[in-house]
Order: sequence, then C-alpha cells, then structure tokens
Amino acid sequence: MRADVTLWRLLVATALLLAGCGDAGGGRGTATTVPPPGTPSAALLDGTAWAVTGGTVDGARFAPVAGHTPTFAVTAGLASGSTGCNTYEASLTVTAGGGLSLGGLTVTEIGCEPPVMEVEAGLLAVLTRADRFSWEGDRLTLAGDNGTATVDLVAAPTEPGVALDAGAWHLTGIERGDAASSVLTGTAPSLVVDTAAGAIRGNGGCNDFGAAANFAGDAIAVSDFASTTMACAEGIMRQEAEYFAVLAAAHTWRVDGDTLTAAADGGSLTFVAAAGVSPVEAATAWVAAVAAGDLDAAAALLAPGSLAYVDERGGLAVFATELAEGWGAWDGADGRRVWPVSGRFPHGTEATAVVFAGTVSQEGMTEHRAVALVVERDGDAYRVHPFAALERIGFLVPRADFLDRVAPGVPFELATPAGFDVLVFLDESGALPVDVEVRANRLTLTALADPPPPPGEHVLTVVYRTAAGEIGAHAVAFATYP
Repeated sequence: MRADVTLWRLLVATALLLAGCGDAGGGRGTATTVPPPGTPSAALLDGTAWAVTGGTVDGARFAPVAGHTPTFAVTAGLASGSTGCNTYEASLTVTAGGGLSLGGLTVTEIGCEPPVMEVEAGLLAVLTRADRFSWEGDRLTLAGDNGTATVDLVAAPTEPGVALDAGAWHLTGIERGDAASSVLTGTAPSLVVDTAAGAIRGNGGCNDFGAAANFAGDAIAVSDFASTTMACAEGIMRQEAEYFAVLAAAHTWRVDGDTLTAAADGGSLTFVAAAGVSPVEAATAWVAAVAAGDLDAAAALLAPGSLAYVDERGGLAVFATELAEGWGAWDGADGRRVWPVSGRFPHGTEATAVVFAGTVSQEGMTEHRAVALVVERDGDAYRVHPFAALERIGFLVPRADFLDRVAPGVPFELATPAGFDVLVFLDESGALPVDVEVRANRLTLTALADPPPPPGEHVLTVVYRTAAGEIGAHAVAFATYP
C-alpha cells in the first residue's frame, strides 16, 4: 500500500542511502559532505545523503533501532529517504540564513515492529515541523517550532556495491501496480544469480525456482522460468506468485551498496544481500533462512569454516531439519531480543557473537532461554559460524539447564578446558573482568559485575577461544532477585 508516490522512485533513492548508513559514523566508507561556505542554499544541500543519529520531539528523545537507521537525502529540490521502515518524499525549499521547509510529505504505509514505528513517528513529526537547518562538517540538524522538534544526522558514507553474483539475495519488498508490500514474517524468498552460467535460482517462500537469465549492462532478460509445485499457506502462495510474476518479467536491475532492485513493467522487487552489513543482520538473516528451509541463502551466509564443516559431512541438506528446528526456531521466538557482543582476547584476536534471547519452542518444549552465534567479518560484510568450536564450556553459576535465580552479589562462575581464553558479557555490556583458577586441568573462572545486575532477567554470554584458535560462544538466561 502507498500514499501518492511512486514507490519505485523512492526505493531507488533509498537504496542509494542504505548502502552506507548501516554503520553511519563508524568509519566504514567515505563521507563526501563538507562544510558549506557562506549562506546555506538548496544548491549546497543538493546531492547530499545523511543518516539519522537521533532526535527530540517536545522533550521526548528517539534514536534509531539497530538495523533500521532512518535516512535523508536531497536531489534536485526533493528530500527523500527511509524512516527505518517506510520510505518518504517531500519537496524541499531552502531560504537565506538557514531557513527550510518541506512540503507535500508522502510516506508509504508498511508496518514494522513497534520500536521502529516509534522512531518513524518522531522523524516524521520533525520533518513536518522543520523550518531551519544547520550544517557543520559531517553533521546536519533539522529543527522546528523554536527547537522543540529536532533531528540530528551524520553524513552517510558511500561504499562499493555488493557484486550481483556474490551470493544470495533476500527479497525485502514487492511493488506491483498500485500495491507495495514487505515480505511476510517467517518467509525468506531468495535469489541467487550466476552470471557466468546465465542463470538465476532461489526460493519463493514455498517453492524453489530456476530460470535462464541474460545480463547486458543494467538489462536482464529472464526466460524458461520454472518452479516446483509445493502448496503452502494462502498468504505465502499469493506473495510467491507476485514475486515470480515480477521476476520473470524483469528487464532492468541495479545494485546500490547491499541493495538490489529489479524492475519490470508494472512492478519492481527489492533485495538485500544475504551477507549482512552488520553482525545482527547476518545472524538474523541466517536464522530466517534456515527457518524457511532456504539452503541456498543459508549457505551464502556461512563463514568458510562452517561451509567446510558441512561439506565434509554431505552438505547443508544433511542438517536442514536439525537447523530448522534448532536455530530456525529463533526466527519466531516470542519476545525475541537480539544484540551483538564483541571484544579482544589477551593475545589480540577480536571476536564477535550475536545473542538471541526470548521464549522459544524446540523439540516439543517451550522455554525462556538464550543462545549465542559466532559471527566473522568477511571484507565489508559478516558471515555466521554456527559450527565453530563445538565444545561447550560449563556454567556453574548460573546453571545452563534452566532459568536460574542468582543473588545480585554472587560471582558468575564457569569451567573451561585448559588453554581456553574467554570473554564474559552481562547483557549488552562490555566484557567483565575475570579471575582464573586452575583445578584438575580445568579452568574455573569468576566474573563479578560492578555494579551488580539489578533484579530481573539477564543474559550471561561467554565468547571463548580454544587452544586450537577456534572461536565459540555460549549464553545462558538467568534472573537475579532482590
């Protein structure tokens, strides 16, 4: 569904931004904006792209949700971008002395999770009320109503795009006629491009497909499209039919950063590269792929070590059921929270894991728990390493077999084989200090949070390095009492 705008134009404009704003200000890519000399003008803002870092509306502060960074760009008198969920467009007028006005604001109407929608509401409120801007270095501020509505932005870095055939792409949106929609939760339609063979393949959310594809510049010609004939839920089949119809008729494509857009007469598709541009994006995309049984997309997200592991044992299909019922269950976990933890071991090696916490149903049991997934950096992207260091450390306090209750001042204890290095994290904090004691060729480690965790539910995560240099991770949910 959309409101008086051509979503195709918005998607292309937003794709230009999303390539660089996943880690805005974090040092990746190059920010191209410079301080404007003299009086601000529309010409100086033209061609700039920005990522939102936060804002305030009538004293209430809002900040981007991880993986949903809002954006703002100016092109030929038009402001456009993403709210973190929807895309928007408005006419832009800049006057002498830093005056600014946005008119005819239009927004698509896709629904997202409540925290993302709250940020969207804040940003749109500022855009509606904005009447001034200030620009200093790589920072831009829009403000209105005497400063009671403000949004802070940083110059969006530009990065090279992902190669069309670098790996799997996940479908994120479909436009057909006057209707635009995001992908149904719990489905993971995908696309894999093989330019050398002149072919495409993937999954529609239910059925696998394949076709011949001829690429010439930014043109594509798809022929001999065929798919399997499995039946799934009505909504999934309807989405799959729309996906297949637009893809089979696609005649142009464009890659901007990690976003692929394919256009056909009367429709368009948007995809994001399966190898996430952040650890959380990579981990959640992999979990969604294994939940949907999309082995092509899941394999494209695996780190080389895990790929080698599964190949030695007959390929990813051997693990498909186990993965779908295990890791895949986290795709639909109730109250799911996801966050990254990272640190550096004493000898210098850096390690990152993504933590999932929530209520999950696995093997006929429903329980509140936490797990951690190792993620490796691969160039400008991240890949998951679920088969890394399969040895498990042992939690002594809290216990790992159920949701334990721990007094706030009790040190956390764990046991590991000799030769292991560990990093211990409480919730989303940095690594805790650890004391080590050797007992019968095993290490007993204690970590005490300062200050102690407040009463309530928490997650303790341990990222460890084995004597052989492999990185593993393990997490446990527990509760502290007053």
